[in-house]
Amino acid sequence: ARYKDQKAKKWVTLNEQKFLKERAELNADKEEEKAIEKHSELTNGKIERDFYLDEAIAVVLDFMKLQRATTVHGNVAAGAAN
Repeated sequence: ARYKDQKAKKWVTLNEQKFLKERAELNADKEEEKAIEKHSELTNGKIERDFYLDEAIAVVLDFMKLQRATTVHGNVAAGAAN
């Protein structure tokens, strides 16, 4: 969005510090968009594994194991009460 805004401008500041600040913001936005695209695209149906993904998977697995254990023990307890 900022790139299009800057491109649409008919003038650019001559103050070097202001120009570099605006350019840095533009570059940061472009890098962020590239990172988002990289993470959102799937190549051949594969996801790039990293520490955060591995940790999220571990948390989900722990939760599922806990739910399964709770369900099994809950059913046993309910069956024993009948």
